[in-house]
Amino acid sequence: ANPSLHLFPGHMQEALDAMIAANYDPVNNGVYKCGFAGNQGAHEEASRALFKRLDELEELLGKQRYLMGDAMTVADWYL
Repeated sequence: ANPSLHLFPGHMQEALDAMIAANYDPVNNGVYKCGFAGNQGAHEEASRALFKRLDELEELLGKQRYLMGDAMTVADWYL
């Protein structure tokens, strides 16, 4: 255990919740939506949402090391 590691910094709780929510449906759940799509249209819709969010995350992570800035948080682990 590393006592200096704070994955849930209290002052960032709202921002953490927002980041986790922004990633969940298009990324975490999106891969399942793509894989289990019942038709081509559903697959394309899920794929567009997934890759749109991945592009946004790539841009963000091109500017900073972690999702929330310079420290790892639970949002990084959830992704």
